[in-house]
Amino acid sequence: MNDINKILIDYLQFCKTQKNLSNKTISAYVTDITQFIVYVANGNYTEKSIVTNYITHLHGRFGSKSVKRKIASIASLAFCYSPCSFNTKS
Repeated sequence: MNDINKILIDYLQFCKTQKNLSNKTISAYVTDITQFIVYVANGNYTEKSIVTNYITHLHGRFGSKSVKRKIASIASLAFCYSPCSFNTKS
């Protein structure tokens, strides 16, 4: 399993157990984060503009509510993965 898969699995477990999110919300997060990973993997960015380019890309394909959710999904993952740890045991 590569690092991004492990991170995603850990994050989704965190969403289910700690944030108590519904299966529907978790499924949407999976879709949102996977789309971002695919976008990045296809080289659709420069290092400094990845977020700006991705948001522009989203606005060209989805409605504003979907764009906001997709951004929130990715931001939530980024916030939870660094600086905190999913495993709260020392």
